[in-house]
Amino acid sequence: LVTALALLAVGVVAHARAPLPTEDVSVPYWHNWADADGVSHLTQCKMSNFTLVQYLPTNPPFYVDKPVASNPSASQINVFPPGWFGDSHKDPVIQLVVILQGKMQWTTMDNVTHTFDATLGEPQLYLGNDQLSSKGHKSAVVGDKPALVLFLQWAGLNPMDYVGSPCWLH
Repeated sequence: LVTALALLAVGVVAHARAPLPTEDVSVPYWHNWADADGVSHLTQCKMSNFTLVQYLPTNPPFYVDKPVASNPSASQINVFPPGWFGDSHKDPVIQLVVILQGKMQWTTMDNVTHTFDATLGEPQLYLGNDQLSSKGHKSAVVGDKPALVLFLQWAGLNPMDYVGSPCWLH
């Protein structure tokens, strides 16, 4: 028992002395935003407001985003069936949409279309923020498989604060 504890202590100390990662971390996302004329747009952006955090002393640190708004007001997981199509609509509140599985497509009022392809196991991020546009966007499931989607919604954020501001989530 004493030997096991000594080995554990040596491992923790050796691990604590490991060099910390220094690379810049960024995560891509697509932002659907409205301009002052009420037109919705899709812009490719990057979240890069990450801080290296040591949560547990026995584990290596990892990067944590410092969000503009923490504690979403609602979250839900949805499964959209193959062939699902959502005609022109606005995001109900500012929301981060995480496409976990499947393939979905968004088209904004300026006719920009982006396909979010999570079929290879890499989730895709979309920030829905077109509440003040006149028509919003269209969205659809692409292909013959359902799309598994996580929504994180912030009803407390005021869309007026972000009019004409692409890529504000950083």
